[in-house]
Amino acid sequence: MADKYEFIKVLISGVTAFLAVIGGAVAIVNFLRTTHWKRAELANKYLEDLSSNEELVFACRALDWNGGKLVVPEKLRPIVRNGSN
Repeated sequence: MADKYEFIKVLISGVTAFLAVIGGAVAIVNFLRTTHWKRAELANKYLEDLSSNEELVFACRALDWNGGKLVVPEKLRPIVRNGSN
């Protein structure tokens, strides 16, 4: 009879350990998905700012400019030498 109770204790301990490992794996997967999602949201926010803010658009165009006229936004025209486009 004692062997039967010992077997049940070992079985319960094994099942508990197995469930703990499964729970830990689920937690790690959820953490990785959440981290990936947050990174994607941050990148999306930066891209929205980059395309909607005219000063940032101008800065990107000025950095990549090869030649020709560069259209300066109204807000930045006072700091350009001649104040024109």
